[in-house]
Amino acid sequence: MRVRQSRRPFEWIGCRQTRDADARSTKGRRAALPLLLFVLLPLVLAALFLQASAAFARGGSDSDADSLDRADLPGVMPQLSEGDVLFVMDAVAAPMDSDLAHVEIYLRVSNDQLLFLGRDSALGDSLNLELRFLNPSGKLLRKWNRLSLVSAPDSATAASPATRQILLWPVSVEPGEYIVEARMEDLQAVKKTLLGMIRKEHRSGTARALLRVRPMHPDSLELSDLEFAEHWGALDSSVFRKRRLTVHPNPGRRYGRDGSEVMVYFEGHLPSGVPSAELRLSWEILDRRGARLRLLADTLQAAHDFDRAQTLRVGGLPAGSYRLRLTARIEGGPSRTVESTFDMTWASASGLDRSLVALADEASLALTDSEMDDFEGLSPGEQERYWNEYWNKPRGEPGFEDVNALSEFEHRIQMANGVYGGNERGMFTDRGRTLIRYGPPDEVYQQVLPGNGNTLTDIGADLPLEQGSKKGEVLRQPGDRAVGDTRAYEVWDYDIRARLIFGTKRHGARQGSRMRFVFVDDTGVGNYRLKYSSE
Repeated sequence: MRVRQSRRPFEWIGCRQTRDADARSTKGRRAALPLLLFVLLPLVLAALFLQASAAFARGGSDSDADSLDRADLPGVMPQLSEGDVLFVMDAVAAPMDSDLAHVEIYLRVSNDQLLFLGRDSALGDSLNLELRFLNPSGKLLRKWNRLSLVSAPDSATAASPATRQILLWPVSVEPGEYIVEARMEDLQAVKKTLLGMIRKEHRSGTARALLRVRPMHPDSLELSDLEFAEHWGALDSSVFRKRRLTVHPNPGRRYGRDGSEVMVYFEGHLPSGVPSAELRLSWEILDRRGARLRLLADTLQAAHDFDRAQTLRVGGLPAGSYRLRLTARIEGGPSRTVESTFDMTWASASGLDRSLVALADEASLALTDSEMDDFEGLSPGEQERYWNEYWNKPRGEPGFEDVNALSEFEHRIQMANGVYGGNERGMFTDRGRTLIRYGPPDEVYQQVLPGNGNTLTDIGADLPLEQGSKKGEVLRQPGDRAVGDTRAYEVWDYDIRARLIFGTKRHGARQGSRMRFVFVDDTGVGNYRLKYSSE
């Protein structure tokens, strides 16, 4: 949250007073001060009173209203958490026969994000959950805390990213716009950092999202938000039971990995005094531009309070984000329309939450900064679509047409992680990034214990000139000039022809030119950093 605050409050008054004071004596300034205070003090107090009154009517202070710009608001549901524990937060609101709306907050976390302890037949974990509702200005309205216990039948299931825990948190709130914050803390997992272990801080994650709760009136035809489901079944005693069946929610609203059907559930009520009616239902699937791709017409014999579980076939829809629009109409009477978004993610593992982070990590190695900004603002389905289109584009340069670029890119990531991994994944090391961008070098010259004639000082002296100074100066470390710079290093030489999977124009390299990279072990523990590049 960015707080806009002047570093020098009332600067304009102070500057004006200072300029006028230069022409007056000290005695004159002292004489004018009481009169100035006498005039200004009532005005300031009156302004403060009016601001406080307006803030009280809005439910917050004036500083609260200025503290959060509309551009700083989080995205709408669903949202992925940030931090050590990765989970998805989603929500649906349903009508009630009062001024309140019933809202269900869903938190879904994969088992591999948690630490299950105990014997293999009784593995469990304890989660501390905190839920906060804030107004759009950032002022805290309500806060809840609770302890949740989760379990796994065996160690394999406890470590599985495909097995998820779904936690439900029902609340009743007034219609309006809220910022919802959910924090999940694993009470059995201490942070692996040194400071975390000393302080005994637990691994945690936090998700923030914007929630809009529509006003719903008993005298009109009303529909709940559309709740996307993984599956449903006969009514049971679980927390996911509805009026007539049990609906297991799909927080994240991603489909495609497990089939070509979208499952959605909604509830509603007829206007007061109408015990029953036939509803005409219209289901529309729209693409991101608003064009209609699918249409399903149906009817529902509705009692005053009604519900429907609907399965929609979506085979043939490519990866991307879509809108599902439902319109319910009483013949010759009122109608109501609700809509929500869902994603199609057909890639083999894209349904897993952690795969979204993995895809973003890979994208950061291939995309430019501006492309990455666009990529991070997309939904999971749109990210998959963007990624597919990126790799399916013709390279447009000689030597690239016959290369399976995506396959080669993934192969190079595996190589980098396998060879250069340590405290960080190999793909994010300087040598790993260079390997991914240009492939294996044609020649590698390595010195672990450099001696006379092959120190970094000697290597730097042989590097080409640029703008009247040797690039090799950046390699030299102050020390004994007679001995030279004896840090360990590697020199990579490339003939880049047909090696760039991103295209030569993308990174400013010249087709067929030779390139040299020098990596230096600054700390002596194998942590090689890029110190010179002819790129």
